[in-house]
Amino acid sequence: MILENKASQIFYLDNKQGEMKLKKKYLMSIDIGTQSAKAIIFDLNGNIICQAVKKLKNIQIPAPLLAIHPDDDIWDSLQEALRILMHEYRVLGENPESIQAIGLCVIRCCRALIKE
Repeated sequence: MILENKASQIFYLDNKQGEMKLKKKYLMSIDIGTQSAKAIIFDLNGNIICQAVKKLKNIQIPAPLLAIHPDDDIWDSLQEALRILMHEYRVLGENPESIQAIGLCVIRCCRALIKE
């Protein structure tokens, strides 16, 4: 049996012992913008539980209308931000299974592979 309250928590009945237990729910947001990769975990009321930011390397602009992002910096920065975020989340004693959904926003263009 599941009973919801108006907060960001759900109570469920443990059938083995007949006790009510608390199950927290969280959401994760990932934003890769022009200057950084950001990741945030917050509760269903919008309260930030933990967050991490990893700055991106500067874009190279060798000519008008041409921008080159160095190497795998976007991917590397995202991985580092998520590694920091999940470490902080676990230090708080939270379980990754409590994350109900992940939203992703990326403002960069897609990568094009060019054969030289």
